Formats: sequence, C-alpha cells, structure tokens
Amino acid sequence: MKFSTFHLFPQPRDWSVPEVYRYETEIIQGADDLGFDCAWIAEHHFRDYGVVPNTTLMLAHLAAKTRRIRLGNAIVILPFHNPLRVAEDAAMADILSDGRLNFGFGRGYQGTEFAGFGVSMDDTRSRTDEALDIILEAWKGEPFSYQGAFYQVDNVQVVPQPVQRPHPPVFVASINVDSIRHYAKRGIPFIVSGMESASALQESCVLWREIARANGHNPEGKEIVASRPVYLAETNERAKEFVMSQPASLPFAQAYNPHKAASTDHERYAQQSAPIDQKTGKVARGYEYWEKGFQGRKPTDFLVNTEEAWEERWIAGDIDRVSRKIEELERVGVRNLICSFGLRGVGARPPAADVLKAMERFARDVMPSFATSAPV
Repeated sequence: MKFSTFHLFPQPRDWSVPEVYRYETEIIQGADDLGFDCAWIAEHHFRDYGVVPNTTLMLAHLAAKTRRIRLGNAIVILPFHNPLRVAEDAAMADILSDGRLNFGFGRGYQGTEFAGFGVSMDDTRSRTDEALDIILEAWKGEPFSYQGAFYQVDNVQVVPQPVQRPHPPVFVASINVDSIRHYAKRGIPFIVSGMESASALQESCVLWREIARANGHNPEGKEIVASRPVYLAETNERAKEFVMSQPASLPFAQAYNPHKAASTDHERYAQQSAPIDQKTGKVARGYEYWEKGFQGRKPTDFLVNTEEAWEERWIAGDIDRVSRKIEELERVGVRNLICSFGLRGVGARPPAADVLKAMERFARDVMPSFATSAPV
C-alpha cells in the first residue's frame, strides 16, 4: 500500500488565492519530507470550490519545491484542453520533476465550468477518449496523424517527451461505474472519491480487475487509488469523538435537485457543481448516473459524522483499528490510499500545523507497517 495526499485548493472566504497556494504548498512539502507517495492536485474553474485551473502548471511549480514525492493530476479535465498541448505540458512536468508525474484525467462534470468555456457537455466521453488516444500516441515520440470526430492531427511529432517510458502512469478519476468499466478495458486504473462506501468500493475493484484481466491486462501491475478521511488517535473513543464532531463534507450535495429551481445558497452552489446542461437546465446527456449516484443515496451518505461513516468511510481509530481498515482496502485491491487529514468540511481549512502534525504521526506509526506489504 502506498499513501498519498489530495489537494482541492478550496478558497475560504477570508483567504486570498496566494494564501491558498502557500498553505497547500507547505502541506505538500511536509508530505514530501514524511515519505508520502504522491500529492494529487484537482483542476477546477470559475469558483472558490478549487482555485487551480491548471494542475500541470501547479505540479511544475511543486517539482521545484519538493525532492521525492510523486505529483499527480487529479485531474486534467480533457474536454477543456487541446490534447497535443496536454501531452507537451505533461512531458515538461515529468522532465522538471525528474520523472515524478502521475497523469490523471477525466471528462469533467460541473456544468458551470462547461458553460464558462462554451464547451458542450454532449459526448464528453467520446471527446475524452479521442484526447487520450492522441496524448498516448504523442508520447511515443514519433510523427503521427489522427482523424477523429473532435480532433484531427496531421503529421505532428510532440517535443519534448516525458522522462518515464513508455509514459507516466495513467489514471482515470470517476465515481461512475460505467466509466470504471469503460477504462478497465484499456487497463487504466481508477481514482475514486472518499464518498464511496467500503462495499461499493469493493464492487468497483472486483469489476475493474475482472474486465481488465479479460482484456489482456495484468491487474497486479496497476494501482487502484481510493480517497479516505483519516484520523489517528490514542484510542478509538477519541477518534470517534472527532469523527462525530465533523460537519457534513458535502452540504450542498444534499440540496441538489435537478427538478426544481435553486432558491437557497446551498441549492445554487449544488447546481453549479452538478452536470446540468446550461442550455436545458436538466442533467446533461451521458451524466444520468448523477441522479442515481447522488440523488439515489440516503441523506446520511453525504455526512461524515455518522455511525455508518465511521464504519464505511473513515480510516480512523487507534493504530490497530486504522491498520485494520487499511488492510481491508488492500484485500479488495486498493494499492494507493489518498489520505485526507484534519477534515473540516468543504472550504474550511484547519491550521497547517495541525494537518502536518497528524500526517507526521500517521507516517511514524502506521505507514512503516505497509512498506513491504505484498499484493493480495
């Protein structure tokens, strides 16, 4: 098992963007010093939800600020970018980091972002597939051409090339089982959010391995990545007190309803965060999973301070319980755990010193036991 960190870069109301960048950079430098495997950076646009519009640019900056930690896009939203430019930029980041890039991609989901760029939400999976084809072909280092429905390339050779050969590790981020199934055929492992229950995560891992193996890919050579809130305490009782003291991690998600006009701040924020086609006001074609995946859940599924969350989503407790929860993830096939420390809800940032202290304790008391764990 490898251990990583995730950085959404949300902007609290009383923070400037430079303050957000300095805060997250300090934590990522701490993760580097403590031996975490990768720092994953999210791309978002036009809101305080996340203030890194170009993850590769941020990773190039972090390459100069760190020594050994891997640096991951989580994700590049491919419909917003020219795939040749993505291939060039990622290659540069891989060079500047001495081969530390993990390339994560996805098709995006927030309707507000698509509207801002004037990009249609129709056919995003097909558009993403074409972009990925071009990026992987570009990384072969030879002149190539490509004729697709969305992109055309005529005898182009991309320079520079990434350090890692044949290319940096590739991951897809999704909570949609259809997407996980789709990319399993290509042997591309997935990154899943911390909202997935242990049972749902297990089902996704089993499905991915079966499909990957059936299509000629070795599942043991890939890293399935899962995010989880983490809290290590002296006792299980103290850890549970912390968990139960947390606010909802996604308060706006409960408010999302595609069948009514937004009338509260939560509802407006929810609709900005949802895959709503701005032309129709309805869930965009190809994103139907959103209603069954989010609206189909119980209201408590969006809370991190419940008995169910304590059992199904948190990696929390004393050393023995935390280790046991990680072992459960190993058994279902997770190979890289993204740890969210000091959870306080969307947009709220605990002091960096508190987060670093929690990370240090976890790195000292838990991570060494998994340094040589064999794949299950």
